[in-house]
Amino acid sequence: RLQYFQETVGRIRELPEVRTASVTEFLPLAGTAFLRAPFTLDGQPAGESSMVVPVLPDYFQTMGGRILFGREFTDAEVRSDAPVAIVNDLFAQQFGEPAAAIGRELGGRGTVIPRRIIGVVKGMVYLGEYNPTQIFVPDHSPGRFYVTIVARVNGSSEASLARVRDAIRSVD
Repeated sequence: RLQYFQETVGRIRELPEVRTASVTEFLPLAGTAFLRAPFTLDGQPAGESSMVVPVLPDYFQTMGGRILFGREFTDAEVRSDAPVAIVNDLFAQQFGEPAAAIGRELGGRGTVIPRRIIGVVKGMVYLGEYNPTQIFVPDHSPGRFYVTIVARVNGSSEASLARVRDAIRSVD
């Protein structure tokens, strides 16, 4: 599945009007409340459960998200299922200055694998909640829940839609 979505996004990015494209399991304002879990930072529990959002590289750039500290995921991290994560500023603030979250270990209970934080992003609106605590992980297996391909284009998105659909169909 990953190869399919990487190839699809690659073809979409080749379109002259497309500035950037990515994939996410959950769009902002979509139903993601069921994907919440308790997390820790260096073993210290967070104050509330955090929403987990699997994404591919360039998600924040495509969606207009703002990386405050650190960086986005790389293709290599997604392919290798690297144990890395990006947290939002509200999550990081529970433990001090948001910039200090970079390089720290994100953990949890049960099957949650420890992940190194590589970025802090300005919180995004999900489910009408402004800035709930959010954790973004590289999506090495897109399509486990839902998949949405997102693109940022120059000009009218409606004018680009047919060409984007054609790019997707060319991979199908």
